[in-house]
Amino acid sequence: MNKVNQLEKVRITAPYNLVKYPFLQRLYRYITTEMNIKELVSPEYAEIIKRAETRVREAILHGVVGPPVKNNEIEISSFPVAVLMVASTKDKRIMRAFSLAEAKRMYEFLIDEKTENILNIARFFGWKIRLLDKL
Repeated sequence: MNKVNQLEKVRITAPYNLVKYPFLQRLYRYITTEMNIKELVSPEYAEIIKRAETRVREAILHGVVGPPVKNNEIEISSFPVAVLMVASTKDKRIMRAFSLAEAKRMYEFLIDEKTENILNIARFFGWKIRLLDKL
């Protein structure tokens, strides 16, 4: 079963959950149906670019990415744009800082996540995992 089919089983597909877990492949399907990379230069995408820049700046300067903005569309779309920005620098220190900051952010989300959702995310990555019965 491929990753996309696995993700169909994951119940954490609401837009806010894509905000929390932008690494899930459903995000990329969402982005490709909702926006075209060539359109990013359009003024209507200015807020997405601004949020992506903020994510990168916070990661580099503070080692953390701040809380999500209130607009889910902007937050969801800003992650892959930020990844493109970071990758375009070809600077391993910037890439490492951004990756670590986003990982810390995901960790904070996962701490408060329901066990079922954590298990579903783990299964998406191919982990053979199950919840043990309480002793």
